[in-house]
Formats: sequence, C-alpha cells, structure tokens
Amino acid sequence: MISKAWLGALALIICLAAMAADAETFVVVESSASDVKVGTEFGDGAEITVADQARVVLVGSSGQMVTLTGPFQGVPKGPSSATPQNRVYTAIASLVARSGTTVGVSRAAAPRWRADVARTPDDVFAIDASEGGDTCLYDPSKAQVTRDPSAGSGDTTITAMEGSATATVAWTAGFAYAPWPQGIPLTDEASYVIEQTGQSAAAIATIHLLKVDPTMTSVQRVAQIAERGCEAQARLLLAIIAKASK
Repeated sequence: MISKAWLGALALIICLAAMAADAETFVVVESSASDVKVGTEFGDGAEITVADQARVVLVGSSGQMVTLTGPFQGVPKGPSSATPQNRVYTAIASLVARSGTTVGVSRAAAPRWRADVARTPDDVFAIDASEGGDTCLYDPSKAQVTRDPSAGSGDTTITAMEGSATATVAWTAGFAYAPWPQGIPLTDEASYVIEQTGQSAAAIATIHLLKVDPTMTSVQRVAQIAERGCEAQARLLLAIIAKASK
C-alpha cells in the first residue's frame, strides 16, 4: 500500500516540475522606457515596471515575444506550454546585448538609413551597396540591392570576385531598392565587389544562402541569421517584428 507520506512527496515533485516548466527568462529587445535597457535579462519570477505610455518588448526563453505597455508592474508571462528554445534565446540575448540603447534594436542597426527604409522582412534581405558585409538570403531569385535613398542619381557596379560576371545598376534619386542583376549569379559563401558613383571605397558583400523552413517563427529566423554572422540584418529583422508585436 502506498503511504500518505509518499503520495505527498509525489504531489510535491509534480508541483515543482510544473513550476519549472512554466519558468521563463526574458531579455529586453526593444524599450521606450528610460529605466529599462535593451539587453537587460530578467530571471524567472522577476518583476518589471513599465511607466505610463512606455512600451517594452521581450523575448522569452520559449522563443516567443511578449509586449508590455505601461502602466505595468508585475511578472511577464509567456505562452503556456511553450517548448524551451534555449539556443534561440541565447542568440537573441547576445545580439541585443551589444546594442546599448533604451530606444530599441532599430537604432542599433548600422547604417542608420537602413533602419529608416526597411519596412518589411523582405526589405531586410537586401544586399547593402554601401556597406556590403555578411548578407543572408533565403531565395536568391528575389534578391535586391539597397542604398541610401538620399543619394542622388548614379550607378552601382557589381562584380563577382570569382569569375568575370559584372553588371551595373542605374539609380534614380530617392530610390532605396533595385533588383539584383540577373547576370550575376548569387552562390553560397561567394563574395561580390560593389562600387558606387561618388564613393571612394568599394564594398564587399559575402553571401550566405539559408534553407527555407516554413515552420520557423520570425524570432527563430532572427537567431538563424545572427548565427550565420549577418548581424546587421538580424537587428533590422528583430526591430521590424518587435515594432509589430502586440
């Protein structure tokens, strides 16, 4: 016969296990509250205070976003029964830890004009003609090249570092995006030299092609591109989805 003491111990173990399953750590990814810094982590059970009219967006260890609109004081709650996403959480926390701002991840993206013109996730997956750098793409057939729209008319010449493919993109003042030239194939881990009229130095973009996984959430996608070294894109994407979070 099972003793009452054993049944009591079993009930306690089940209760503690349930509490552990609900435990969640959060990191601040966007904040308009002056006393809540982007990159701050809150452990399980920690209270957050958000002033009236301020807004704080968190990512939890479940990999889900939580938005707090002031006035708010209490413990943030993520979705129940969510599967822990420790790798995703670690990637997001590492990304925003280097932003050092209170006004949101969008201001951490460099250069500043990209944060101003990027409105949708598709805008994030454009190759920067000014800065180059590591660039992640899911579908190279839809690739775009982007530049500061405040620049005047001019040409951008793109040359593949492997092979002899080259093409020119003609810009009209005010335009921020143009299709990637079809005559220059985009391949994984390949680099491209980008020269713009009026700039003394060329940019070099290195492409990382990623597999499309329709089951991935937007937060998981941020973590994926951050892990591939496309940090500027990861911050831009995080800014867009954080702004849209409710």
